[in-house]
Amino acid sequence: MDILEAEEEAVVECFPLPVKTMEYYGRTGRTLCSDSLYSMLDRQKEDIFLCLVEMPICMPYQGVKSTFKTGEIFGRLTSVLELLDIPVTYVSPKEWQKNVFKDDDKEAGTKARSIKEAAKIWPEILAVKNMEKRGGLADAICIAKYARQIYLEKFLPVCAESPGVEDVKAISDSSR
Repeated sequence: MDILEAEEEAVVECFPLPVKTMEYYGRTGRTLCSDSLYSMLDRQKEDIFLCLVEMPICMPYQGVKSTFKTGEIFGRLTSVLELLDIPVTYVSPKEWQKNVFKDDDKEAGTKARSIKEAAKIWPEILAVKNMEKRGGLADAICIAKYARQIYLEKFLPVCAESPGVEDVKAISDSSR
């Protein structure tokens, strides 16, 4: 999960979603720890203007258990956001990728393109050793970048028209 500044394209905070170990039909597995996520976001919810959540997609090669697990985590995440009354926009992977990947390197895979784009915003991502983790972080940073684009285009102009938000209007004017 990443938090980007609205005014500048900079990663303010980057942290993995909290997980816990659970028993599933006699097997031990990891899942999203809803209560820890609730506590983390509850402390910051006054500063959250928009949360962009990537909708899960099923891939032909994914097994039933993996698909179910993805859906379960998506459900836990969206429930926490709803309980905290955090505004959420759901986005497909293709939608954010189309808006974030502006390069001409269409031959490279989406993970490589995500890492390349994320490194422009947060160069520290290149120091992450595990490529799988790097890809997940890169996607999160790219989704946060797309959230920033949506926020600047759709929400700031509306907020700027409200009385008493001169600072938001100044941000909106300077970002054009």
